[in-house]
Amino acid sequence: MNSKEKKKMKKIKYALILAIMLLIISCSMTPKPINMIPSKDNNFSTRFNKTLNVNMTFGGRETDPIIEGSKIDNVSFTLALLMALENSELFDEINSSVNEADFTLKAIILSQDQPLMGLDMTVTLIVKYSLYDNLDKKEIWSEDILSRYTAAFGDALVGMTRLKKANEGSVRQNLRLLLESLSKLKL
Repeated sequence: MNSKEKKKMKKIKYALILAIMLLIISCSMTPKPINMIPSKDNNFSTRFNKTLNVNMTFGGRETDPIIEGSKIDNVSFTLALLMALENSELFDEINSSVNEADFTLKAIILSQDQPLMGLDMTVTLIVKYSLYDNLDKKEIWSEDILSRYTAAFGDALVGMTRLKKANEGSVRQNLRLLLESLSKLKL
């Protein structure tokens, strides 16, 4: 192998290492659905003898470790939403098909505001929720829910980890507020 080929192989090797490192960093910064679920101590007295379908969330953004850092994506948010609804036991069944469910819940992430850097990281999240009666095909409830969560410097030394924790906390708060709102409905 001549020197040009060796240099080319070395560049390819470094490019692969960089790509693997970026993948690892990206995965470690993506908020995890399990960390976004509110605690199950909600003991709602309300129980709906109804079934609920949950649509895929829109408005989320994929984590881009180079440009923006940790973000809340649609799939993770939807999984956390489904798990939170299951844990709440407000409905008899969650995520039955639209044709079989009594209601459909839609969620749109309207805003994710987060700092680029800082000691304490505060994330503000606004999600629009809409509940539809599948029999009448009409919206019966809608609310924009705002939540904030701050991950303090003591929660994690690495800024990106604090940002991830702040994202997870803002979703946890948002879902807790959603469950409280749903439990007050007369369905």
